[in-house]
Amino acid sequence: MVRLELWMQIEMCVKIILSFFVGLIIGYERKRTKHSYTILRTHVLVCLGATLATLCGIFINEYGTNSVDLARIPAQVLPSVGFMGMAVIMKRENKVTGLSTAASIWLVACLGIAIGLGFFTGVLLTTILALITLIKFVRPDEKEKD
Repeated sequence: MVRLELWMQIEMCVKIILSFFVGLIIGYERKRTKHSYTILRTHVLVCLGATLATLCGIFINEYGTNSVDLARIPAQVLPSVGFMGMAVIMKRENKVTGLSTAASIWLVACLGIAIGLGFFTGVLLTTILALITLIKFVRPDEKEKD
């Protein structure tokens, strides 16, 4: 069993907590437009899961007995989340809904991976730009926000 130094444990906790808040912020915006806490929870859980998967990849790479490609675990997260996002997309009366929510779920997975890798500047900028996109770029005549 590998014992991690205290600073490493603190760093991992900070990354996981940051992941929670990033997922919560973007998920809250989606919940606000969809009126469903399921969307909020999904965003938080996907971001947390992607962060943890990335941290596991780093851990395996640094403390495993064999050299492992660090990108393998996060590379499996994105297609899995993309598949899950397909379930959010619906077609009703010649109108497709759920695209923005599916894209934001995939985005929080990417953000979770970036948090796990410690790319905090990219996470901050991407989160801000994503919120601007989701909040400001809505058609005025759109009755049901996506």
